Amino acid sequence: MMGRIGRHRPSASLVLAAVAVVLAMGGTAAAASLITSKQIKNGTIQLVDISKNARAKLRGARGPAGQPGEQGAKGDKGDKGDAGASATKLWAVVNSAGTLRRQSGATGVTRPGTGDYIVTFNQPVNGCAYSVTLLRLVPNDIAVAAGLDDGATASVTTNTQVEVMTGDNTGSNVNANFALSVFC
Repeated sequence: MMGRIGRHRPSASLVLAAVAVVLAMGGTAAAASLITSKQIKNGTIQLVDISKNARAKLRGARGPAGQPGEQGAKGDKGDKGDAGASATKLWAVVNSAGTLRRQSGATGVTRPGTGDYIVTFNQPVNGCAYSVTLLRLVPNDIAVAAGLDDGATASVTTNTQVEVMTGDNTGSNVNANFALSVFC
């Protein structure tokens, strides 16, 4: 009988195949059992251990904004900036006869009627603001404001011209000295 058993001894490859089948079935059985939260030690699961889908579900709605922080320390003083352009580079001082006494950018004055002056400039002035001051011209052409009883108005007539109307306290047109400033 011994001879018979010895003849049916399994080969090495059969033994390895049987071991592989047993291990494979054991691995499947282990995977089939679930891991529960009781089996996980607190603090051992990291964010990288969780799928992207699960991480996205962990994010809730954004909370309200926090209180503003304290004001920081004052910064260093900045470099001095470049000089800006003059606010009013267009102006004219005109006497009551309609003569241009001093100017910047004014090219001429006409007086079509009593208290009516048209000042022409070397550039468009139709989108600008105007200021007229009635003057008293004293020796050496020093201009002094004439007073509140007198009146003057300015309005644009063409692209490069401003009409100035001067009057007295009764509303009558009178020839008067004035200064016209144009702000563009």
